[in-house]
Amino acid sequence: KELARTRMDIGALTEAFLCSRVLDNFRWDSLFTGKRIVKYVKSFRIEDKQFDFYIEYDDVIYLIEVKLRPDVNDVKDFVNKIEAVRKLFTKPVKPILAGIWISSDVESYAKGFGIEVRNY
Repeated sequence: KELARTRMDIGALTEAFLCSRVLDNFRWDSLFTGKRIVKYVKSFRIEDKQFDFYIEYDDVIYLIEVKLRPDVNDVKDFVNKIEAVRKLFTKPVKPILAGIWISSDVESYAKGFGIEVRNY
C-alpha cells in the first residue's frame, strides 16, 4: 500500500514538472516568435471536458494533454475530447500531446489525428 502511494506521489510530481516544462516552452516560443500569449489556463474545463492546458494566442488555441507514458487509449480519449469541443471556439484549435515516454507507435497514432507530439 505504501509503495503504491509513493508511486502515485512520484507520478504526480513528474507530471507537475512536465506541465512547467510545457509552459516554459510556450513562453520561450513567444519570446522568439514575437507572438503574444493572450491567455493560459492550467486544468482548463469546458463543458464536461478537462485539458491540462489551454494556451491562446491571437490566432490559435492550443489544447494540451500531459501524460507521463501515454498509450493509444489516451490518444483516443484526447481525440474524442478535442472533437467534442473544437466547434465551441472561433479560432483554430491545435491539440498537443506532451509526455516523457511516448513510444513511436503512440506518436505515429497521435500524428495521424493531427496531434502535435512533444516528447520531453
